Amino acid sequence: MNTLLATSLGKNMGKVSTRQTFSPEEPPDGYEEKLLAMWRRPGQFKANREDILAFPKTSKDPSPHYPKIKQPTIIVVGDKDPFRTISMGERLHRDLSNSMVLKLPNVGHMIPENHPEKVFDAIELLKTF
Repeated sequence: MNTLLATSLGKNMGKVSTRQTFSPEEPPDGYEEKLLAMWRRPGQFKANREDILAFPKTSKDPSPHYPKIKQPTIIVVGDKDPFRTISMGERLHRDLSNSMVLKLPNVGHMIPENHPEKVFDAIELLKTF
């Protein structure tokens, strides 16, 4: 796999993956270059794949404990997120009695990278919640 990732096909796979992750928005300047530098590290690629494959199960494992959480929580999602993040956020909101969902209009998946100011706005909102 490491050999394949070093080829132009591997680079194209990295670019396509990045664009899909950020869709419908664009990745920040320099993000693809940083990704491709990490992409070619065998350990990094393996860790990323393991994380992606394990996420569905491991994100559900602690869910029976969510109703015990009383801390105010704001769940921030983009309304154009191409993944299942909105439904996961809504499920989390149902389980957390002291939470709210903040859906950002015309925003995709990578909120901290493309909209750090929205993250800070959510933190400020949390202070009043």
